[in-house]
Amino acid sequence: VQLTWPGFDAAIDLIAAQCRSNDRSGVFGVTSAGTMLAIALADRLNLKHLEEPENGMLLVEAWVWDQRLSNFADNYDDVEVWAWVDTTPDFYNAVCRLEGISCLAMPWQDAALDCLDHFIPTFHD
Repeated sequence: VQLTWPGFDAAIDLIAAQCRSNDRSGVFGVTSAGTMLAIALADRLNLKHLEEPENGMLLVEAWVWDQRLSNFADNYDDVEVWAWVDTTPDFYNAVCRLEGISCLAMPWQDAALDCLDHFIPTFHD
C-alpha cells in the first residue's frame, strides 16, 4: 500500500477532529514517520511539537502493527495514542484499519515493488 500526500492531509484532519486535544501537553511521534504526523498535527491543533515524550501527550504513529507503541505509552501518564494506519486487531485509535498488510510506503518514500495500490487518493478508507 502506497500512502499519499492527500491521505496524509486527510489523516491530520481526522485525527484533529477526533482527538482530545484541549488537555494535551503536546504531540510526540516515536519514529520519523510519526514525527512527520506529529509536526503537522501539532501545528493544526496549536500544540507544542514535543522533542521528548512526556505525560499528557498526544502520541502519534504512521503505521502500527503490534503493541510496542502501547507499551511505550504505558511509561507515561494520561497519553492518547493515534495511528494513521492500524494493522493490529482494533487496538489503537486510528484513521484507517487494514488487515494483512506487509508492505506500506509513506508518501515521501518510493513505493516498493510490491506496493502497487495507492491508498486514500480518493479517501477510500
